[in-house]
Amino acid sequence: MSSSHQEALKTRLFQLECHFTWSLNEENIDLTNLLNRLEEQIELELGKERRVVRSYNLFAYVKYLFGDLEDALINLLKSEKLAKLHYEKNYEKVLIVNYGNLAWLHYHKENYTECEKYLRVLEAIEQKLSLESPSGLHPEVLREKGWSFLKISSKFYNGAKECFREALEVEPDDSDLNAGYAIALYRTNSEKTSTVNSQTVSQLRRAIQLNPHDAVLLVLLSIKLSANTKEKLTESHESLRLVEMALKIDPDNPHVIRYVATFCRQQGALDAAIKLLERTLLSTPNSAFIHHQLALCYKGKKKILENERKQSDEDYTGEIEECLTRCIFHLEKAVSLKSSFVIAKTELAFQYGQARDIVKAEVLFQEAFGLAEKQNEHVAKVHHSFGLFQQYFKRDESLAIRHFMEGFRLQREPSEGKLCIDSLSRIARSRAHVNPNDGKAFDIKGYLHEIKGEKEKALECYEKALKYGVYPEERPHNTDTRIWSMSLRGAGKIAGNALLGKAGFDERVSCGDGGLKILEGIISGKVVRIVDIDLSTAEKSLKCEKSVLHPGPHVVLLVFSLQRDQFTEDTKNILEGLEFLGGRLWMHAIVVFTCGEALCGAFIEEFILKGGPMLEWLLEKCNNRYHVLDSKPSDSQVSTLVEKIHGLISEQGIHLVISEISERHSEVSLRMSGVS
Repeated sequence: MSSSHQEALKTRLFQLECHFTWSLNEENIDLTNLLNRLEEQIELELGKERRVVRSYNLFAYVKYLFGDLEDALINLLKSEKLAKLHYEKNYEKVLIVNYGNLAWLHYHKENYTECEKYLRVLEAIEQKLSLESPSGLHPEVLREKGWSFLKISSKFYNGAKECFREALEVEPDDSDLNAGYAIALYRTNSEKTSTVNSQTVSQLRRAIQLNPHDAVLLVLLSIKLSANTKEKLTESHESLRLVEMALKIDPDNPHVIRYVATFCRQQGALDAAIKLLERTLLSTPNSAFIHHQLALCYKGKKKILENERKQSDEDYTGEIEECLTRCIFHLEKAVSLKSSFVIAKTELAFQYGQARDIVKAEVLFQEAFGLAEKQNEHVAKVHHSFGLFQQYFKRDESLAIRHFMEGFRLQREPSEGKLCIDSLSRIARSRAHVNPNDGKAFDIKGYLHEIKGEKEKALECYEKALKYGVYPEERPHNTDTRIWSMSLRGAGKIAGNALLGKAGFDERVSCGDGGLKILEGIISGKVVRIVDIDLSTAEKSLKCEKSVLHPGPHVVLLVFSLQRDQFTEDTKNILEGLEFLGGRLWMHAIVVFTCGEALCGAFIEEFILKGGPMLEWLLEKCNNRYHVLDSKPSDSQVSTLVEKIHGLISEQGIHLVISEISERHSEVSLRMSGVS
């Protein structure tokens, strides 16, 4: 085959929807752990043909990633055979993803004739089937994509949620799609609302209504309800009833048992949870999740015994040491089965600290920091645990405080940031209790007031810190709303001008030393500053205009024109170069598409799904936050953008905190040395 024909073939392949085109890169997947879980799932789901067909498909792709093309082909053919056997006349739609995988696999095997054969089969299927979803994808494709994303990694959970949501627009009463959407919401939503207003609870009830015998859904609903038992006693009773029903329906299903164990642990019934989890290990011995859950149970038992020892004359030393030993054993198993398990490795490091093996603990913390930074997740959790390690086992409170503050700065999950704030609050209270005039206590209190936006209280505390001999580091005291509009070749002007022209601003324009255009005005009675920044020269410009950096923005608008081909690898490289602004940048970012009229009436979701891996990467980094503006935006487009900006500010609760740019290339790390 000529090189031109080969390239043309590859172009056709990239238009397919299958595992090979879903950006499932090896760096985002713990392959060994996924392979183990899929092997267990295939064994457990024999007799559930629809799921086994999907499992063999994903299993084959993992085998391909391992370089075993022959085994990959065997599993794809198994999937095809099962689909034809059990779906009869409807098998073609079930095999869209499978045939795409087969086409790609034969291409990689350089069997181009077979590759073209499967491409022709797919073209024939496409002509037969009506593609009614907004993206033009068949619901069966969205179904398989959603379940695959749920199985692979937490990084893909939001993508799974969108797949199920879109498929349900076409098939709203499909029980399997409703179940997938419910599970995706359960794994992604950390709602603080009551169960009455909970989207996750509502969707779980909907899925159970369509399939009342799905024991996994029953237990997930019980866990969500039990998290809010303080609201209603009836919800506590319902939770117990749901657990009893689930165990009656499917008592041997390890997924059901492990979730029931989670429910028991949540209720404080640790011995019951341990018994259930150990039973589950008999059928799923390679589950890192189960070993981690067992470790948490023994950690909880140890804490209870330690508290009882403080309040009585009983000596529980032997029982406490046994719980610590079992906790470490199961954590060791968890990280050996899943090398990318950041949370388990962090907990293992801390438990070695409790066992007074300080050297081992520090080595594991070093590894945990490396994993967290590589995966760009749980960085704040590692900082918090390392701070506790420094505070309690190394007796270095100063370094502990630095790590708590750094953990809060780098948080990607509000719950992890709250852990850091709670630890800082306890230190401040403890120091003030010992010495009401402790300067460091006032310094910490000033920081806590500052991040809440309580300017006057923060200044008062900082002044007292100075009075008692502690000089606070320079920290922002500005409570204005600050927005950065970052774009290529001036695309950001539309967003800035839209806000200024439509949102009631009094515009005052200034240009900083870096040539940045700074727009200032009033919206809803509050001062707002918009800084227009060219992405390609961002670092150079910001170095010259440090007043823009400190304090940093509350919201960053990443603006791209739909009339230009801007979603390229070059653009991705530029965006990755924004690392000098810190990892929390993405938590404050909204992608804004301008020139929306270029869509010609189509939905922006259609453009996104066809936008390629760079756009998919960008939206995942921004937690799927995006908005569309026309070249001449309507009032509703602008008001909706303003609402999204306010919502994001409310969600984050603090502006983006940025380190000095000059430190970018030195990579000064707080990791083990404590240098900031």
